[in-house]
Amino acid sequence: MSFIQGLSGNTVFMIFLTLVLGYAFGRINFAGVKFGTSGVLIVALIFGALGMEVPAIIGTAGLALFLACVGLSAGPSFITNLKANFWGFLATTGAILVAASGTVALAVKVFKLPMDLALGVMAGAMTCTASLATTKELFGDKSAAEVLKGGCRGGKCKAAGSAGFQE
Repeated sequence: MSFIQGLSGNTVFMIFLTLVLGYAFGRINFAGVKFGTSGVLIVALIFGALGMEVPAIIGTAGLALFLACVGLSAGPSFITNLKANFWGFLATTGAILVAASGTVALAVKVFKLPMDLALGVMAGAMTCTASLATTKELFGDKSAAEVLKGGCRGGKCKAAGSAGFQE
């Protein structure tokens, strides 16, 4: 068992395992849909949720390379589609933003969610990096993580590792 533990503690091995499993996952056909290179991102997210950590520079470089590949594959048809459907895209974007903002505002009122958690959910749901960066700047890096680990009841959130609920 120490051999497997040694491999799981080896960052380079785990990165390559993530790449191999992600590539294989991306090639599987799910009801006519293949994830392609996104399979690597999905497997990396799963491994991250299970506690795998890599140096920050590797994670940043990996995300940048993934986005570059997506941009290169979408680039040729992007401008053509944008010119042909500009007003429809603009209206759809506006409707999505209004619906998402309204849903988050309603969730804050009804469920008494902390503002940092609500803004983090909004940033994640809308996959908006700028919104996430602004939320982190306003509330700090650990704010939402502490709320998620500790849980919330009645508008009061327990920080991770604390004995009771705090304001």
